[in-house]
Amino acid sequence: RDRDVTGVQTCALPILTAAIKLRQIKSMSLGDAIIAATALGNDCVLWTANVEDFEHIDELRLHNPLLL
Repeated sequence: RDRDVTGVQTCALPILTAAIKLRQIKSMSLGDAIIAATALGNDCVLWTANVEDFEHIDELRLHNPLLL
C-alpha cells in the first residue's frame, strides 16, 4: 500500500506540502489552499466563480465559468 505511518496517502503529501506553502505566503482557507495546490500539482486550469480568492497565485491558471 501507498501509505505512511500516519495513514496519509503518500501521493497526497506533495499537494499538502504545496497547500501549506500557499497558506504561508498569503492567508487563505485550508480548502482553497488544497484546491489550488491540487490544480497546480496536476497542471490543471482551476474553474471557479470565486477567482478573487485565487488571483494572488501567479502560476495558477483560472477560468470563471460564469463569464462568457
